[in-house]
Amino acid sequence: MEPFLQVYSNLKRRKDNPAVKIGRFGVNRKYQKTGIGTELLTYIKMFFLDNNKTGCRFITLDAYNTPETISFYEKNSFIFLTETDKNEKTRLMYFNLKRFADSANKT
Repeated sequence: MEPFLQVYSNLKRRKDNPAVKIGRFGVNRKYQKTGIGTELLTYIKMFFLDNNKTGCRFITLDAYNTPETISFYEKNSFIFLTETDKNEKTRLMYFNLKRFADSANKT
């Protein structure tokens, strides 16, 4: 676990983190599995990296705890913040924008 996340393990309830939370992200069923969801997430990631006007370091979300939804976010490099919510309706996941920026700068 990253040091930031060890300190802020109660991220759902904190308002002082350098993060933006995605709420109600979804794609119409007839467009699912076409890649549009991944394209939209990539756009969101790039938006927050463009001169990082917001100061965000992480993107967080509460993913519905279904295999299909979790798999989608994992394929888009989101990881679980904790295992304590593994039996909940939603799972808190995050994406590290700094790692994304670092990997983009290497290519």
